[in-house]
Amino acid sequence: LHRIWATRDLATENFRVHVHLEGNKGKSLEPTLSYWCFRPGVAMEILRRQTGCRNILLTSGTLSPMESFACELSLPFQIRLENPHVIE
Repeated sequence: LHRIWATRDLATENFRVHVHLEGNKGKSLEPTLSYWCFRPGVAMEILRRQTGCRNILLTSGTLSPMESFACELSLPFQIRLENPHVIE
């Protein structure tokens, strides 16, 4: 975590650390560390820059509407395959 907060960059502007106590089925409270990203496009940009990743395959039954999903990830999808919903 130190590397992320060492400079003000995309990560420090868009990620937050949250520490809270969480109980688990009658057991005592235990501290939980969460690392939250509030802009998924930032995470995708960091992934692209740090790994040199050129292709990403996203699959899910809940990525609709695709236009808003692409906007959230800040990624232009050059190829898209969207099938109609199978449950009516």
